[in-house]
Amino acid sequence: MVILMFLSEIEFNQLKQQDPGVFEKVYNEYKVKIFNFLIYKTRGNRDVANELFSETVYSAFASVSTLKNAKNLQGWLLLVAHRRYVDHVRKKIREKKYLEPVYHEYNKNNNNAEKLFKLEQINLLRIALGNIKENYRKVLELKYLENKSVNEITIIMNKTESAVRNMLNRARTMLKKEMVRLEKNYFRE
Repeated sequence: MVILMFLSEIEFNQLKQQDPGVFEKVYNEYKVKIFNFLIYKTRGNRDVANELFSETVYSAFASVSTLKNAKNLQGWLLLVAHRRYVDHVRKKIREKKYLEPVYHEYNKNNNNAEKLFKLEQINLLRIALGNIKENYRKVLELKYLENKSVNEITIIMNKTESAVRNMLNRARTMLKKEMVRLEKNYFRE
C-alpha cells in the first residue's frame, strides 16, 4: 500500500509561494524515491544520479509555483526527475562524449581500414567502461590507465590485496561481457 503525503490547502499555497519549510517537508518525504528512480534510470551510476537529483530538486523548487494541485506530488516530482534524465541523455548525445575524440583522431590519420577498426574498438571500449559498475571501472583505470600496482591499488581503495585481485578479475570479466554485448549490437547489420 502506498501512502501519499497530504498537504493542507494552506501548506500547498505556501509550497506554491516557494516556502522553504514546506518544500523541505516535501523533499524529506520523496527524496529517497526520487533518488532510487534516478539510480534505476542511470543503471546504478551514483555520480550521475546525484547530479540529476540535485538538478531535479533545483528545477522542482524553481517551478513549484506552476503546480496546479497537491494530489500527486510524487508523480510531479518523478516527472521532473525524468525530464532531467532525458535532458542528460540528450546532452550526452550532443556532446558525443565517447565518439567525438575517436573520429577526430581518425580524420587526422590516413583512411586505413585497420586504423578505423582499431578506433572503433577503442570507442566500444570507452562505452563498455562507462557501462560497468563504478568500483570496477575505477580498479581497471588504476591498474591499466594509471599503471598502479596491486599494492598501490589496495592503499588507494582501502581494500585487501586479495579483494583487489578479485575485483580486477571480476572487472575484466564484466568488461569482456560488455564488449561482446556492444559488438553484437554495434556490428549488427
